[in-house]
Amino acid sequence: MKYVLNDKNVKLLGRTMLVGENLWMAWSATGVEFAFEGKELSITVLGGKAATDYSVNNCFARIGIYVDGIRVTTDLVRQKEKVYEIIKGDVVRKVKVRVIKLSEAPMSTIAIAPIETEGVITPTEKSVHRFEFIGDSITCGYGVDDLDLRNTFSTATEDVTQGYAYLTAGELGADANIISCSGYGVLSGYTDNPAVQNTSELLPPYYEKLGFSRDFFAGDISPQDVDWDFRSYQPELIVLNLGTNDNSFCQEEQSRWEEFMGRYVEFLKVIRRNNPSAQLLCVYGVMEDRIAPSVEKAVESYQKQTGDEKITFLPIQPDDGSRGYAVDYHPAPATHREASQIVVEKIKKLIKFE
Repeated sequence: MKYVLNDKNVKLLGRTMLVGENLWMAWSATGVEFAFEGKELSITVLGGKAATDYSVNNCFARIGIYVDGIRVTTDLVRQKEKVYEIIKGDVVRKVKVRVIKLSEAPMSTIAIAPIETEGVITPTEKSVHRFEFIGDSITCGYGVDDLDLRNTFSTATEDVTQGYAYLTAGELGADANIISCSGYGVLSGYTDNPAVQNTSELLPPYYEKLGFSRDFFAGDISPQDVDWDFRSYQPELIVLNLGTNDNSFCQEEQSRWEEFMGRYVEFLKVIRRNNPSAQLLCVYGVMEDRIAPSVEKAVESYQKQTGDEKITFLPIQPDDGSRGYAVDYHPAPATHREASQIVVEKIKKLIKFE
């Protein structure tokens, strides 16, 4: 039987789009999960143009394939099409399969082609709780598989499943959409020259889109050209963790911080407009905390302007290096786990869990 993947036969993870018969995805942690009963199962993954025609700094999409919660495949998609043999044998098996994109959106996109099998594929159950995480490299799991801080970014060492956001959702048994790009900010993306504002790497312009990538889907479709239908996924809680890259531009310039706070407030209004019932949790810290007061003031300003009481600020102590660092001084896995526990405990106070 041929299964064109959609919400009738699989559980969709994150923001995905069916183009023809292929299910495309860009953001970290996008993919599918399903129950399979049968003897043999293969999955065909398609790479975007970045997989064959060009790549962004030699960074290819990184994927993970799980069977019953155990990762059986980790790979970089370096070709237009690759078949992954998941189940093979003479005995009928009942398993849960998950295929997800481990790396972030800007460098690459992937798709899963229709699955042809004599077995049966059915969607796994949706979780009771739905979360969303918005952020930068911290949320992406930048460099967590490389603990040599002298090295620099590569999708080959990025793994969203080891990041605090994915861990938090897993700990609380929640589904989660993750919208994040390394180096991106609210007023300015990361800049190594504080005199130059990086306006080309801002996350808010892509929040209402299917995604963002310098790569393309089939037919030269850019995910940022497709509006996201918020009716398809309404989270009960949204974690916003942005500002670390803005810090590289704002420095000690008070006027820049004032503008940052204004932009942050406007982004909160966009988030609320699209998610009228969600609890908003604004997190800041992990890598540094110089702008934590500005984020807190922005939250207070938003509350004063809107009267919205379903918003909370949560500071997190910056990493002191005692647990080591990943590349470019990014959080190591142990730091992500500790940050996750802090966020988990806060969420438990905001949302009722059975």
